[in-house]
Amino acid sequence: MKKRFTLGFIGCGDMATDLARVVRMTPGVAIGPCADPDIARRAAFAGRFAAGTGYGDAGELMERERPDALFVGIPHNLHYPVVMRALELGHHVLCEKPLAVTMRQAREMEEAARERKLKLAVNYQYRYDRSAHALIMLCRQGLLGGISHCRVNMPWRRGPEYFAAGAWRSRKAEAGGGTLLTQASHWIDIALEAMGSPPAAAMGMTARRRFKDVEVEDLGMGTVELSDGALLSVTGAMTANPHQRVRIEVYGERGTAVYTGPDDFPPASRLLLLGLRKKRYSMPFPGLFSLQRNIIGFVRWVRDDAPYDNHAARSLPALATVLALYRSAESGQKETIELDGGHSG
Repeated sequence: MKKRFTLGFIGCGDMATDLARVVRMTPGVAIGPCADPDIARRAAFAGRFAAGTGYGDAGELMERERPDALFVGIPHNLHYPVVMRALELGHHVLCEKPLAVTMRQAREMEEAARERKLKLAVNYQYRYDRSAHALIMLCRQGLLGGISHCRVNMPWRRGPEYFAAGAWRSRKAEAGGGTLLTQASHWIDIALEAMGSPPAAAMGMTARRRFKDVEVEDLGMGTVELSDGALLSVTGAMTANPHQRVRIEVYGERGTAVYTGPDDFPPASRLLLLGLRKKRYSMPFPGLFSLQRNIIGFVRWVRDDAPYDNHAARSLPALATVLALYRSAESGQKETIELDGGHSG
């Protein structure tokens, strides 16, 4: 029998808490040491989840402890220095999205992991949403025929407590962006995987419609041109009332696929096919929902080198797309999407 896989936590905030709840219900995976500079938050996390030794400094944890991997869930501008240090010390890492706030940083992180033969993943868990997985697979298999365009609409709602619970989310220097980066990038990632062509250029607009005293957008819209000429339209919002489900529509020559989700709150996600028969796809990993499947997939990738979709390199197109949308919103011009990290944004 294999020993339990131990996951350490850098950051003990909301995302770490959500992930730890799922880890606790996942056989063979244990919660290890944790680090957070906030004493009360660290103590609450350690007490709730019976975590290992708690540290006020992430560097101290990384130097003293050897969990099987680390989860990094801290303000986005800190991902780069903390993950780079973790890799230097030989740790495998599951990083909350986005991987970094610039493409140059993200590329350096991905290259550092590859050079050291370490595993670096990004927590785009909805790739393992059953309906999102089916959408990607049927598009990859060409069942829709040539894809002309896709529409992503994320009509979510966030209240004042969203920024109150993590004030860093309101500051652009720390968060890197608002709803497009922190939320809609999940669905941009799914759409790009389904469409199967690298993103080439983008035009975007952003606004602060509900939260006037923050530096990041609560509404973002844009159009992305793919290398094969297909178009992707994106709307990301935390201003909708009420909070509604995400919808991804993919239009092909032979039919249309419409995803609604996600699967982490009832009812389950759905995939509607128009013009073609429904096809079932088995999931690559077991689990009750996407976040648990992603954890199981990450563990098997680290331990057994099993195929896994959320390694760092696979996250770069979505990040590059969002950053190009932001540049376009500032310049008012169509912006090239820099997948190689050449642009400082």
